[in-house]
Order: sequence, then C-alpha cells, then structure tokens
Amino acid sequence: MLRELCRCSSRISKQSNAGRVLILISTISTTAARRIFNEQRAALQERCGQWFTQSRLESRKIKSYYDILEVPENCSANEIKSAFYRLSMKFHPDRNANRPEAVESFRTVSEAYQVLSNQQSREQYDTNVLGLRNAQNKSNINVQHRPRRPPPTGRSHIYNFDEFYRQHYGPTLERDQKLKQQYQNYKERRDRLPEINTAILWLVCGLIWCVYGTVHVVHKSDNKADKK
Repeated sequence: MLRELCRCSSRISKQSNAGRVLILISTISTTAARRIFNEQRAALQERCGQWFTQSRLESRKIKSYYDILEVPENCSANEIKSAFYRLSMKFHPDRNANRPEAVESFRTVSEAYQVLSNQQSREQYDTNVLGLRNAQNKSNINVQHRPRRPPPTGRSHIYNFDEFYRQHYGPTLERDQKLKQQYQNYKERRDRLPEINTAILWLVCGLIWCVYGTVHVVHKSDNKADKK
C-alpha cells in the first residue's frame, strides 16, 4: 500500500513538473511574441508618423513674396511693379465684392509689394526670411517668424489705392487713355465714312441735275428766241 502511494505521488510530481515546463514555455513564447509585436507596431507607428509629419510640412509650405507676385527671385523692380499692377487689378475689392478669397489675395499681394518694392526691405527679406526658408526646406524644421502687421486694404484710409496708381502709373494710364481716345475717334470717323460718301454722292448728283436743268432751260429759251 505504501509502495503504491509512493508511485502515485512520484507520478503526480512528474506530471506537475511537465505542466510547469509547458506553462513556462508558453509564457516565454507569449512574451517573445508580444515583444516582437510591440517592436513591429512601434516601427509602423514611426514610419506612419514620419509620413504624416512630412505630409503636414509639405501641405503647410508658405509661399514667398516672389511666389505671390508670380515673379522670379532675381526679377527687376519694373517686373515687380508690373506684376503688382496686374494682380492688384485682378483681386481689387471693388471688382470682387462677393469674393472674400479675392480680397484676401489682394491683401497678400499688397503686402508682398510693400516689402519687395523697397530695395532695403527687399534685401532684408532676401537675407533673413528667404535664408531661413531655404534652411527650413533642407532640414524640415519649422521656423517661427515674428507676427507682421496686417496689410492695408484697398478701402482703408491708410492705403490710398487711387493715389498709388496716380503716382506710379499716372503717365502710362494717361498715354493709354489718349491712344484709346484717338483710336475711338478714328473708328467713329471710319464708321461715318460710308455715310459721308453717300451724302457727297447725292450732293454731286444734285449739282449735276441742277446744272443739267439750268442748261436745258437756257437752251430752250435760246430756241424760242431764235424762232421769233
């Protein structure tokens, strides 16, 4: 009896040791699998985070003042004036009363011109802002700029849009207006030319008829005098 109890106890102990080994192996396998899963998840999150950050940086790229005026960075002052004249006429608030995005574009164009039209402010912008902007594009680091005062609009009392055009483009506009008026006068004279020609033709016909009638009456009177 005692011998059977010893056998049973030894058999139970062997089974318990095997169970412990199985539990230990399963625990180790679960831990390794969990570690591998965590590593893969971290790598995936890192790749997704890099892609998301890069996408945000690319979507938040800020245009330079040259891009806003649609001119190259080595453009001349006349090219800047011409670009501003064209874009300001396109986005002027008086012409786009129902388009808020056009008004915002006009403010941006005005701000860009105020900086680039002055040689000193343009040099400072090229050195300080464009230099930082190029470095940001290379290192993908966001650079904080000082907030700027909002540019005046076309209707503000500070920025007189009509006075600006009169000072910068007064002679050009006057010359264009004179040429336009001369062309309009020429066009009106050309349009009236057929009417004038018709009137002259009728006048000549009338004169010929009058001369013919006069000659006929005189000739008839002479014939009557000869018969007498």
